[in-house]
Amino acid sequence: MKQSVLDIVICPDCGGGDLILDAINVVDLEVIDGRVLCQGCTRWFRVEGGVLDLLPADLRREHFYIEFSRRYGFYYIPSSLKGESQKLEQITFFAADADIYDADITDSPYYHVLDATVVLPWVERNIESGMRILEVGCGTGRQCKLLASRSDDVVSLDISEEMLRVAFKNLSNEGLTGAVNLIAADAERLPFKAQTFDGGLIVGTLHHVS
Repeated sequence: MKQSVLDIVICPDCGGGDLILDAINVVDLEVIDGRVLCQGCTRWFRVEGGVLDLLPADLRREHFYIEFSRRYGFYYIPSSLKGESQKLEQITFFAADADIYDADITDSPYYHVLDATVVLPWVERNIESGMRILEVGCGTGRQCKLLASRSDDVVSLDISEEMLRVAFKNLSNEGLTGAVNLIAADAERLPFKAQTFDGGLIVGTLHHVS
């Protein structure tokens, strides 16, 4: 995560935009581990493994926060809120599926053809250097790489942190993490300020939202 992403994100719980960074582990200007604190509602959000968790409290993965707090000595009160069952089921499903998703889905002939004939031509026609691009439902980062080939200011989100961790690894392997901010978020409650992006991409995601 780049610190500059704080200029465009808002708190998913109170909607406030006054967020500050408490960095723990920074490598080559990338925040690998740390916290983002909302000065409005006082909630804080993890940055772990290069992924910023901006899921609202009712979708939050409490065990991640408990483990993170113990590791770094933070005080944390777990939330008892429960979000939509459909979204919680998606989170659970993709947590189990993330490690095999690339082999089963991303590397299939269908998606290679889709990227080559649809996504890449769209990216080349519409994305220019300097644009800030939002990708919704990035999964393991298949299209992150295509976007990062044109813009160094890509924000890619997914509801599954496990999928985003795989995306971070895939981007790292190609030296592209500096161009992409990976955020765990709800596609129906986007945690961004208005008039933030110059373009957007959503592929294979609409069937997951209501």
